[in-house]
Amino acid sequence: MGRLFVLISLALVAGCSGPLSKPLLEPQVQVRDLEITDATLGGIDAIVTLDINNPNDVRLGASGLSYELFVAGNQIVSGQDDQSISVPAFGSETIELPVRLSYFGLIETLPEVLRTGRADYTVKGNIKTANFNHAIPFNKQGDFKLPFVSSLK
Repeated sequence: MGRLFVLISLALVAGCSGPLSKPLLEPQVQVRDLEITDATLGGIDAIVTLDINNPNDVRLGASGLSYELFVAGNQIVSGQDDQSISVPAFGSETIELPVRLSYFGLIETLPEVLRTGRADYTVKGNIKTANFNHAIPFNKQGDFKLPFVSSLK
């Protein structure tokens, strides 16, 4: 009877440890949008929208992110945001990251931006995860139209 109890206990422990030892899949981070929200004499305000998809059966917890924004190949802003991020198991979450661009940082790109009303950009960074052993990278290139440029001419 004692051996039967030990065998059943071992079988239960082995059965319970299987799903827990399954490797976690890396969540996907996509930059959905970079939207100019305001332009003043002091600079340009923008929102970077990130979509985070979690393909795992456990919640993804993150303690923040770091980011860099390049316009026409020049780094314009970098920083970090310590907002807590929680993505449910098999779910997704959208976060918005406010950034402020100074005209001083845009000086090298300003003549082209003023001439065309458009700017090429790259947004990249890493999300600091709580339940992964590394940061999850994100990267997007695109261009945005600056509708306020015509009012500045």
